[in-house]
Amino acid sequence: MRVESLEIGASGIVRLRTDGGSCFLFRLEQLSPSAGPVPSIGQEAGDTFLAGAKEASGIYAAETKALELLARAEQTRYLLTLKLRKRGMGDGSISPALDRLEGQGLLSDERFARAWAEERARRRGEGPARIAAGLAARGVSEDLARRVCVELYPEEARGEALLRAARRLLRSGRKDPEAAARKLRSEGWKPSEIRGALEAIRKEGD
Repeated sequence: MRVESLEIGASGIVRLRTDGGSCFLFRLEQLSPSAGPVPSIGQEAGDTFLAGAKEASGIYAAETKALELLARAEQTRYLLTLKLRKRGMGDGSISPALDRLEGQGLLSDERFARAWAEERARRRGEGPARIAAGLAARGVSEDLARRVCVELYPEEARGEALLRAARRLLRSGRKDPEAAARKLRSEGWKPSEIRGALEAIRKEGD
């Protein structure tokens, strides 16, 4: 099988077509050294090279799709892996593609964790335990989830954050303070903090 057309862009993207109709699109840096050099137009493309080109093309396809998903919203490595698998891509393509994106700073579990936690706290009033559980379900490490929650709810800001969460609960239909307290405990707030917040809200209504 011979090379019919070949383009190598300035960014190292290789577009190659053989006279047998096979097409490959890959990063030159992702072509395994064992595949050998890229043959020129008219040269024979051996089985070893074709196998390497196919592997590199799979990595580039995974990277391209991952970038499309990241353009829509921040992702974790775990979430991206699941989404790429659902599109029929194998871990042998996914892993090196995501390694490259992490190395470039385009994929970051930490950036996702901070953005996701801040949004949940601001819009839903979720407490630290609920947020930590949500981060874990999205593939964020326990250590990173703990750090994000500590930064999101430092001691000096916990009281005000809890007051906002309690007011939101009471406005949403949980008029019973006990029901509100149970909900707040399930979200990781301390019983002593909850009692203080509910008492402060009660006094506001006096």
